[in-house]
Amino acid sequence: MNLKRRPQMIDPGTALVFSIDFQDKILAAVEDRDEVIAQAASFIRVARMADIPVLRLEQNPDRLGPTTDLVREALGDSQVYSKMTFSALRTPEVESAVRALRRDQFILLGVEAHICVAQTALDAVAMGYEVYVLQDASSSVKAFDRKLAMERMRQAGAVITTAQAAAFEMVGAAGTPLFRQAQPVLKNL
Repeated sequence: MNLKRRPQMIDPGTALVFSIDFQDKILAAVEDRDEVIAQAASFIRVARMADIPVLRLEQNPDRLGPTTDLVREALGDSQVYSKMTFSALRTPEVESAVRALRRDQFILLGVEAHICVAQTALDAVAMGYEVYVLQDASSSVKAFDRKLAMERMRQAGAVITTAQAAAFEMVGAAGTPLFRQAQPVLKNL
């Protein structure tokens, strides 16, 4: 039986990851900070193993600093995009990179969920992209803001999922070289 990927399932050949604003000055007050950082770093590692491009986004890095160490290590040599806009897709360099990569599934994770993650997701949905938001790898300072952001993005058409569920969709099957490579990371998601 030859099944094509169903809609609303991540396909490594068409996916693009947005690592949004994992900067220490923002993360300092974020709910579940350590868990969110750990989930993000692990997910990014699996995405890179699956050869999915990852955009590293930093909000006003001159004031808010660089990406936090654990996430930065997972990102490796991923291109850094500095932005002042809350929606990453309203930053010309990001918009150009997205067009050049020609991917139609966006996987979003980051902080704050109700600001930069939500605005990027809402713009992406409006532009016709298939959007996935990793709830356990995204957060806000206030739990209520995070909860409402997830509800709003879901209502707009984004798929709200977890880092583990998304990672297993990217890997696709046990027993493959990718699965064996990713297995130690998958166990920690």
